[in-house]
Amino acid sequence: MEHFSTLILDFDGTIADSVEGIVSTSMSTLKELSIPPVSREEVISLIGLPLTEMFRRMSSSDDESFLTLCTDTYRRIFKERALDSITLFPGVKESLFDLHKKGISLNIASSRSRGSIYHILEKEGMMSLFDTILGVGEVTLHKPHPEMVLKILAERGVRPEESLMVGDTTFDIMMGHAAGCPGCGVTYGNHSRETLMSSSPEFIIDSFPEIEGIIIGTSVK
Repeated sequence: MEHFSTLILDFDGTIADSVEGIVSTSMSTLKELSIPPVSREEVISLIGLPLTEMFRRMSSSDDESFLTLCTDTYRRIFKERALDSITLFPGVKESLFDLHKKGISLNIASSRSRGSIYHILEKEGMMSLFDTILGVGEVTLHKPHPEMVLKILAERGVRPEESLMVGDTTFDIMMGHAAGCPGCGVTYGNHSRETLMSSSPEFIIDSFPEIEGIIIGTSVK
C-alpha cells in the first residue's frame, strides 16, 4: 500500500480548466504578430510547456527576442481577456481542502507565471492550502526537466518515493519520474489517456476526487 505525504500538482489542465483561454489567447497572439495560424489540436498538445517553448514550436523560430515578444503579447492578451474566466475542475476545491485537513502537503509545479496562479487561488480562497508554489519564473530549467520537483522536495524535506506528481500531460509525468517520484495522470485535461500512458504513469484517474483513493492506497492504474 502506497503512502504519499506530499502531492506535487500541475496547474493548467489538472487543477484549473483553462484550455479555452489558452487556445484563444495563443490564436490571438499568432494573429497579432502575423505568425501563420496553427490548429487548436496543436496548441493543446503543447500546453504544459513554458510559453517560450510553445511559441518556439508554433512559430518555428529560435529568435529569442521574437519569442520574448510572443510571450509578452500572450501574457497581455491573457490577462485582458482570459484570466478571470478560468474555473476549477469539478471536485478539485473540495478534495484539496480534504487532503489539507488530513495533513497532506500540497504543492504546485506549473509552467504558468506564479502571479497568475496566486490570482486564481486567491479568488477561490485556496492560497492557504499550499506549502510551495513554483511557476515558470522560479526555475532555470523547465518541464520535463525535474528542477521544479527537486526544488519542492528539497524545500519540503521529503523523499521522492513519498511524493506523487499529478498532471494532465506527459511532460508532468516525465518531470516527476526524472526526480524519482511516482506519477499520476489525469485524463480530463489536455493529453488523452492513450498519450498519458506513453509516459508510464503509476496511476491514472478520470476525475480529481479519485486522488484521495490513491492517497489511502486503494486506487489502481
